[in-house]
Amino acid sequence: MKKVRVKFDGFNGAEPFTLNREARMILSLLEKHYEVELSDFPDYVFCNVNSRDYYKYDGIRIFCTIEAICPDFNLCDYGIGFEYLEFMDRYFRFPNYGFYSQVVADMIDKHKNVESELTERQFCSFVYSNAKADSMREQLYNVLNAYRVVDSGGKYLNNQPDGRAVEDKLAFEKVHKFSIACENASHPGYHTEKLIEAFAAGTVPIYWGDPEVGKVFNKKAFVDVNDFDCLEDVVSRVKELDENPELYLAMLKEPAVNIGNDEIPYTGCETGRDVAEHQLHELEEYLVHIFDQPLDKAYRRNRGFWGMQYLQEKRSVGRIIENYMKLRDFPIAKLIRKWRKD
Repeated sequence: MKKVRVKFDGFNGAEPFTLNREARMILSLLEKHYEVELSDFPDYVFCNVNSRDYYKYDGIRIFCTIEAICPDFNLCDYGIGFEYLEFMDRYFRFPNYGFYSQVVADMIDKHKNVESELTERQFCSFVYSNAKADSMREQLYNVLNAYRVVDSGGKYLNNQPDGRAVEDKLAFEKVHKFSIACENASHPGYHTEKLIEAFAAGTVPIYWGDPEVGKVFNKKAFVDVNDFDCLEDVVSRVKELDENPELYLAMLKEPAVNIGNDEIPYTGCETGRDVAEHQLHELEEYLVHIFDQPLDKAYRRNRGFWGMQYLQEKRSVGRIIENYMKLRDFPIAKLIRKWRKD
């Protein structure tokens, strides 16, 4: 097997067991074809929005995002993300929920076993820890909570009796009729595991985020906040579903995705597991295409004069930020921040 030296920058730790979900999945796909060595002297660098040092490495750079950030192809050779882009062999659209194989499988099959007892569940769940997302998340929670109590099981806006975040998000969602599935931002193509998990739990998602979500997902199967003029109209629609069991069950029986769309194809797939495996196989083929090339032929970014100028500017800004962060740790700097805060 071909030996490849790989670095995951911004994917948590440096050891396989400390890598996050995305990195572990990529690593497992690569290990089917190559002898992979995790190295600080890499030939291939995977980076993301949390990366701080990837531009310091001269190897092949592959940007893999789980946030609404487009790859910078001036700095990276390849990109994996949410954008609807076509850019030679340099880009592969793979929303991050593709790394949640079991959840995708459950989502695909969720409409096959709908029972009337599902109308008797609690009202609505809300499970989030990030307080820095778009304000729409809190607004949506507030207006729905004014209609009926929304059970908030995350660290953010938690209203559980013990004040603790729930350990199993899907189990928590499953005992509710609706789930608030609200992205960090509204951006074309940016739909994440939040919507997929709400479907997989057998709820009706109340979704806000991707304005083009209907390209992939069946709008008859969820409440899309972007389809309404105001949040009060959203509440009216939810109330209508909540108070009408037949209408609610009809929505549950709708498939989560549009049959035959390019992103989640049903062709040749009999079960949700087949669909999930098909998605990962496409990612695997994309990675193999990159790694099977001779190293010197795999570069795509501009490494000429202007490409190097762009890189040097990035490195200069990076050094400034790095030095600033070091200064913040000095006792006098901490004292000043505390004084200003008080």
